[in-house]
Amino acid sequence: MSKKVAEKMFTELTKGQDVQHPTITAEQLADAMLDSVSGMEGATPEALEQLRSGLLGILQSAAEQENAHEADE
Repeated sequence: MSKKVAEKMFTELTKGQDVQHPTITAEQLADAMLDSVSGMEGATPEALEQLRSGLLGILQSAAEQENAHEADE
């Protein structure tokens, strides 16, 4: 994903929010990432669902680790 696409995605996901403390859920981010690849050749519904599932797992795991790290501080 290019920097330009990532910046546009972030702007859309945080529209109307406090820019210093935006809130983006794992589901929102996974869906936005899927939107950016859904038109690619070979992006079948099954492949997109597998990708979404994998992305959610990674993003939720990262959020849990971050929360645990913050709790330790």
